[in-house]
Amino acid sequence: IRRGNDILELQFPDPSVKVALRIKAAKRYFVFEVVQVSPENMEAMTIEFPMKKLDRKSTITSANFSKTFVANLFALNFAPYCTVYAAKDGSMRLAANFLKRHGYNGGKLALLGMPRKMFFEVAKDVQKDHNLPSPRLGGKWLRESENIKRS
Repeated sequence: IRRGNDILELQFPDPSVKVALRIKAAKRYFVFEVVQVSPENMEAMTIEFPMKKLDRKSTITSANFSKTFVANLFALNFAPYCTVYAAKDGSMRLAANFLKRHGYNGGKLALLGMPRKMFFEVAKDVQKDHNLPSPRLGGKWLRESENIKRS
């Protein structure tokens, strides 16, 4: 691993495999952007963030959470597919999966970790900061809408 300014260069045992990631600290989360992947014909790539298993997981929102804390991996464009899963060692993994057919370069994800009571607020910030859809229902953000709580 080599670091130059905001770029992290990863070298693997196979010297032909290299990945460069740009890492930015936003106000309340981190952004990871794939800058370069070689060889270009690599079929898939996964970036994992291992962590302690908390009370619950949500594969829909790629979150590992308890009553007091949330860890979340948020896809910022179409390139990564984010998920969460239990590893064989009992830990949890937030994972971003990239496929060659969707492209690697420019793929972005956000890593969030915060007290649970702040999660919706930070998720709205991520949506706004990255021009992502921010659905509203009954005039309120979808996740805070009374209508969604009834469904």
